[in-house]
Amino acid sequence: MGEAWALNHLGQTLNLSDQQEQAFPIFESSLQLFRALDDNWHSAWVLINLGDVSVQKGETDRALHFFSEARDLFNMLDHKRGKAHAIDRLGRLAIWRRDLNQAVTFYSESLRLFREIGELEGCALALQNLGRLSSESGQKKQALDYLIESLRLFGSLNDRLGLCLVFAASGDCG
Repeated sequence: MGEAWALNHLGQTLNLSDQQEQAFPIFESSLQLFRALDDNWHSAWVLINLGDVSVQKGETDRALHFFSEARDLFNMLDHKRGKAHAIDRLGRLAIWRRDLNQAVTFYSESLRLFREIGELEGCALALQNLGRLSSESGQKKQALDYLIESLRLFGSLNDRLGLCLVFAASGDCG
């Protein structure tokens, strides 16, 4: 398992260094090793990493496959945190593909899961995205409600970047 985990971390480092072309095969190798060990939990997290790289490369169909498979594995494992993160990624992908109704569905589901497990940062991000989507669809009151709740959560976490994102999104609600 050590080699598989080391490869996953190397892939993350390459991805963060804007070297997606090099990161992708490293993640694939990590995934193969975790699958050989029948380790679905680690495999699901690597699938999310593969989906992230695919989005950055503009390969949305491939990303959809990876995020969906990760969601299904986490669901099978009854791992709500992982499932919430996979669904959050599906929401981001839906925005990227301009399928705003699907994005709302995904973010609403991830918000529900993040609330169940008490992950405040996940809640704040989902609320911020729901606020942006509500604003884009002309639902200004709903957008403000989401953004105010997101602002409160980011404030409680002392997350300045999160606060900036909410303030930026709230400018569209006036």
